[in-house]
Amino acid sequence: MIRFLDRSPEKRSGCKPKAPFSAASLLAMLGFSCYIFWELLGIFGALPFAAPYFPSDSLWLMRVCGFFVLAASFLVATKAYRRLENRPILVLGIGAASALVVLLLSSLFPLLAAPPVWVGIIAWSAHGLSLSFLMFAWALYFSACFDSWTAIVVAVGYVIGFSMFFLYSLTIPFDNTASSLFLGFASAATTIGMLAFLLFASKMPLHMLERRQEDASDDDAEKKEGSDAPARITLKTVSRVVYATTCGVNFGFAIILLQSIGTMSVSYGAIGGMIGCTIALIALSAGVLSRGADIRRIGFVPIAAPLLFLPLGGIISYILCSIPIIATSIFTATVSWYNTARRSSSKHRGPIEVFSKEKMPGWFGLFIGAIVCEIAVTASSDVFTVIVAALVALVCVAFAFLELCTYSSTDDQRASVKEGKEQIEFRSRRFRDRCDSISQSYGLTPREAEVLVLLAKGYHADSISAELSIARPTTRTHIQHIYQKLTINSQQELIHIVDTRE
Repeated sequence: MIRFLDRSPEKRSGCKPKAPFSAASLLAMLGFSCYIFWELLGIFGALPFAAPYFPSDSLWLMRVCGFFVLAASFLVATKAYRRLENRPILVLGIGAASALVVLLLSSLFPLLAAPPVWVGIIAWSAHGLSLSFLMFAWALYFSACFDSWTAIVVAVGYVIGFSMFFLYSLTIPFDNTASSLFLGFASAATTIGMLAFLLFASKMPLHMLERRQEDASDDDAEKKEGSDAPARITLKTVSRVVYATTCGVNFGFAIILLQSIGTMSVSYGAIGGMIGCTIALIALSAGVLSRGADIRRIGFVPIAAPLLFLPLGGIISYILCSIPIIATSIFTATVSWYNTARRSSSKHRGPIEVFSKEKMPGWFGLFIGAIVCEIAVTASSDVFTVIVAALVALVCVAFAFLELCTYSSTDDQRASVKEGKEQIEFRSRRFRDRCDSISQSYGLTPREAEVLVLLAKGYHADSISAELSIARPTTRTHIQHIYQKLTINSQQELIHIVDTRE
């Protein structure tokens, strides 16, 4: 197992890991797996310790509200990320308080004869809020402590979390609500406790966060100076957002589709997730996922093609459709956690800024997909078929749009590079022509002409001696002769003559 984990991307490329696999990495792996379990309890398990106390026809509204709050939190974070990144205690506190609200309300539900629907909406919304802010806290940690083990920590955390959730899903038919509530308390408390320890017991995260706070102040000053320049939104950026949202729509559709077939659907969803994160673990360990385009192209077919099983009808078609979509979505999510931490660490950008902008389209897509699926499963078969066909067409069009924009952007970059090279060559020829013209006009010798070119480029006597492989006194003699022939006294005057030469 250790040998397998040691095949990190950096190790594979021949670089030594930045740090050994430490106790902090192990704690992060276990804490992150508990967070994944807490996330799955709400998204796949539909809050199993709360759902039994509400009528089935109102559960869809509560789930959708939770997804909406989760997506809206990411939208807010794209605007207020600097305030959050510099206040890790606030981020973790909101996540912990929201989780506590969910668990306290769930503890009260057995005491109520018929809990009002609005209380359930609060519980699901609080769960969505807790997920988003705990995600932000983990993003802060992974970015601040990014090293060669981060990919393994994230991927193994996903695998352990889904494994625990799969084992838990096998107990659902026994209707043990008390056990579900206990697991909810355990997973929330464990991830919050370990995350708090990792963020505040280590000096590195706080040091990194303080440095980012200084960087943010510098960025604010730069933005204030250049506030008149609007942010540039390219067509490629729009195409990425559209495709990520479309994939999120299919993910949300698959989740609700599984939940519509009964309690065993949780096990099927867990199987799909285990497949996805296990593949991501293998890929990240081998270091073969370095580009977003590779991930996108790998995931396109498993996202679009499974929808074609639905016209077959029946529960089997629901399972055959949902498992590949869920596996692909979890595969992408696992890799994106690592890539987000890597980009934030290498570019010194705030992790919440990178993470929220990366994840927001997908979560809004999940919210939309959940609504679409609720409409589809309650509609007639003809409407259901039309919705499925629309989803297939949507993901195909979004993928094609993104690929076209990617190729167009690549062509533009190549053209820009080519144009830049041509401009450099043109300026170089003009510079050389000017120097040759001056050499001929003032009767410089061939060696003096070579020295003139280097002087005009800003070289000093020592550099010219090394470049032309001549003695330093000889170089100074050539320079003196050049100055005498051009009737100048300094190198700056010579540069001026070259620059103004027609």
